This record gives sequence, C-alpha cells and structure tokens, in this order.
Amino acid sequence: MPRAGGQAGDVCRILVRERDVAVATSAPVDTSVLNVLHARVATLRDMGDAVEVSATLHGDGTPTVLRARITRFSADQLHLAPGHDVYLLIKSVALTR
Repeated sequence: MPRAGGQAGDVCRILVRERDVAVATSAPVDTSVLNVLHARVATLRDMGDAVEVSATLHGDGTPTVLRARITRFSADQLHLAPGHDVYLLIKSVALTR
C-alpha cells in the first residue's frame, strides 16, 4: 500500500470505497491491478443508473463483505445475480489507511 507507513505485517484498518472496486466474472490476467479478491455476490441494490454489489469474500470462514458501485450497463453485461462468484479488483493507490 503506497503512502501507508508502518512495516510489513503491521495490523491496520483500511478504507475501500465502493467506487474504487471493479468487478469481474472471471479471474483477471495481465492486469496492473494486483489486489484481486474472490467473492460471491450476496445482494444487488438498484441505485438508478448504478448498482451496488455486496459480495462476501471467500476465505478463512470469517465473513467479510465488500461493496462495489458499478454502472447498470456493466451489471447487465456481467449478468450479475446473488450467488454468482466474482472477482473484486482494488487498485492499491485507492486504499486509505
């Protein structure tokens, strides 16, 4: 995480804004985005011309939910629905400690 300070392995809380999370339906390859998290869509919330995607991360059993805000066009193109597996992409420069 650029500009975060601290040392590798330090515990910290980070803020991930919905607008800084991209959604893919297959594992991305050849991308500059290195933070790729496998998740399952929990809910979709209609926000007019946008959709809020709430997704539960796959992992160690502790349920962690991240949200992404994407355009309705993108949500339709991806055929998103609750229960579908997705990949959430987060640029490290977007993270705030």
